Amino acid sequence: MSKQINPNAILEDKRFKIDLDFYQKLTQTNVIVDYEIRNIKLKDIKRSWKNKILNLEETHPYLYLKGQIEQYEQYCVENAKLSNFEMNREKFDNLIQDIKNNSHNKLYMPIVNSKNNIILDGQHRCCILYHLYGGNYTLQCLFITISPKKYHYTLLQRIFSVRNSYGGQHKLVTILGIKLKFRRK
Repeated sequence: MSKQINPNAILEDKRFKIDLDFYQKLTQTNVIVDYEIRNIKLKDIKRSWKNKILNLEETHPYLYLKGQIEQYEQYCVENAKLSNFEMNREKFDNLIQDIKNNSHNKLYMPIVNSKNNIILDGQHRCCILYHLYGGNYTLQCLFITISPKKYHYTLLQRIFSVRNSYGGQHKLVTILGIKLKFRRK
């Protein structure tokens, strides 16, 4: 059985700052099992978009930096509907200028899923750095191990139960909320 960290540990860690809106959305449906700070090359970070796994240079924010403005604007509208994350050209242009003028604030580390290197927060910052410095640029990221709450609760806390029913013994197995019933003979 995997352990769960103290829910406030990640918020209290002074080595980085985490966006509270992102944290609240993430923890509504997931449990943070563990986290660590590691270095990664930008070319090794992936993005999940519409059931596809993309390299950063294939994402809309990166393509915007290469001049694909209309596609990025459409992406912003669609992404807001899918994830409630509001981004637009003006915000992105401001972020681009901030990073160019002041460099990347290392306290705001991108957050990456430790199981598959998929970026969860910080895609735009990573795309800017990729555009400026290339795919071999290495930066520190916050790698988190997450488990969906339903999966975590169902499989890790209540996997099996045995009940008597009408004098016969039945084994109930609950997997992701679906109860499977097996009768012993």
